[in-house]
Amino acid sequence: MTRPEQVAHLLMSGLSVEEAAQRLGIKIKAVQTNVVRARARGFLPPVQSKATPVEKLRIYVNQKLGLQFGHITPALVNQPQEFIDFLIDNQRGNETIADVLVKLAVDAKARRGYRQPTI
Repeated sequence: MTRPEQVAHLLMSGLSVEEAAQRLGIKIKAVQTNVVRARARGFLPPVQSKATPVEKLRIYVNQKLGLQFGHITPALVNQPQEFIDFLIDNQRGNETIADVLVKLAVDAKARRGYRQPTI
């Protein structure tokens, strides 16, 4: 059994990194290195992201598309009053202007056969 397999087995059985290091007679840093190797070789599951859905969306938009999130208010300042009235007229219940704009964008894309990506 390779060292990454040994480390994976000990961690999967509930030992901490410190306990695995003690049991194997190696330094904690060596266990951590072998954890990375074990993940790469499939002996351990990948690290679960702790990012919130909003953070995941920001990362996707920035890394995959090269775009940055902005704020809607400054973007609306220079729009004609009839456009602002249109947004207000299409607002329902507790929706925000952002919600209305997203609905409009999704509707426009749906008419063109766009499939929404999963993030």
